[in-house]
Amino acid sequence: MISKAKLWIPLCVLIILSLAACQPASPPSTDNLATAAPPAQITRTPVSFPTQQPSPTPPAHLLVDPEELDGLEIIFAVPWSGQVEQTAAGLVSEFNRTNLWGIKVSLTALGSDALLNDYVEANLKTEQSPNVVVAPVDQLLLWQKNENGVINLQDYIADSQWGMGIEEIEEYYPPIWEQDSWEDRQLGLPALRTFPVLVYNKTWAEELGFSQPPATTAEFEEQVCAAAIETRLGQNDGTGGWIVNTAPLTTLNWLNAFGGINLADLDAEEYRFNTSESRAALVYLRTLFDEGCAWNSRISEPYEYFSSRKALIYSGTLDDIPTQAFTQSKNENADEWSVIPYPSDTAQQSFFIHGTSYAILVDGPEKQLASWLFIRWISDPERQSKLAFASGTLPVTQSAAESMEKDARINPQWKEVFPEIASAQSAPRSPSWPIARNILSDAAWQTFQPNAEIGNISTYLQQVDSTIREILARMN
Repeated sequence: MISKAKLWIPLCVLIILSLAACQPASPPSTDNLATAAPPAQITRTPVSFPTQQPSPTPPAHLLVDPEELDGLEIIFAVPWSGQVEQTAAGLVSEFNRTNLWGIKVSLTALGSDALLNDYVEANLKTEQSPNVVVAPVDQLLLWQKNENGVINLQDYIADSQWGMGIEEIEEYYPPIWEQDSWEDRQLGLPALRTFPVLVYNKTWAEELGFSQPPATTAEFEEQVCAAAIETRLGQNDGTGGWIVNTAPLTTLNWLNAFGGINLADLDAEEYRFNTSESRAALVYLRTLFDEGCAWNSRISEPYEYFSSRKALIYSGTLDDIPTQAFTQSKNENADEWSVIPYPSDTAQQSFFIHGTSYAILVDGPEKQLASWLFIRWISDPERQSKLAFASGTLPVTQSAAESMEKDARINPQWKEVFPEIASAQSAPRSPSWPIARNILSDAAWQTFQPNAEIGNISTYLQQVDSTIREILARMN
């Protein structure tokens, strides 16, 4: 049996080694989104950011005559498509019409993080290189580590002429602002953020006798098993509980539920998943599966299963809310549902927050300053709100959240998480995390295979640790 378990790791190594060099990571238009009064339930939390006095003599790359910016063209490369791309195009057009410096921005929409990474890798430090990119911070760190290609925004932020006041910085939620800081560098300005969540049928749970969402793993097991039993009595088709999901952040949430991870260690690239807590997490998940309380879906999208009560809970992200709301409406399903954090036996429940940021790639002082002026402009709370709404993601500042909280077009399930942003935990962000997370996800996938045995879970986790170490050693 163990020999079979070992088969997936070499395949994983080959795939990841081939990708390691380039590893990255339908709502209506919101053009008329208005600023609303702050709602009472949103509590402002100051950003822990050291006060800096502007240097009497600005650094050389900031000694730019504003007239030199007139007619300057910069490339804005994004991973977006669909409504968020259209919204970004509208904002770029507005900037080009109205900015005081005569800067011209050209939008290049690649459609995915992977395609954006390929584009940047092919053009970095050439005449075709983009000037502003939108990418996850782990990808920014990788470009900085390998190419020294991402500028430190600290000088721009602190500059007396072009910089940000402390009140602007304090608008950002602390866990979001801090994600883009690495050692003594500020690699980006937050653009969009999201949470991994559990989508939960409150009405069905109440009919099963549960008045509150599950807060611990025991409560989660009790509720999904009750749903599975009821479904088997009526349909006997093996559905009803939690839909198995082995995405990296889903797996990380389950390890976290049992105290199996230390986020600081992951950011320091100290990967050690073969622990008693991590083994307990995967044993727990496999036991749910063996008892029929968790099941593998035949189709990739969970929306119809959830709407037809074939799943009490599924793992998703905030991006799933608009589609789930549409599916409920289409099926005339009146069940009340919500999004909740993963259960936890070791700490207070919270969400992992992750997403993309605006960064400036290395170029001449004029283009770097023009890029800075553009990302400051597009980071205004009203423009932030438009992009967040179009993408189904979170606002990154408290003013944007206040604006969106009163917007009647936003799904109530989305608004429910706004007060949780300030207490969210930052997802891992080291430059090697994209490699480590895929290996971890493969271990979770192996756990649910028909020939897997609970006794082999320790072997899977040992292989995760050794494979990560081997790949990182080859990269360094």
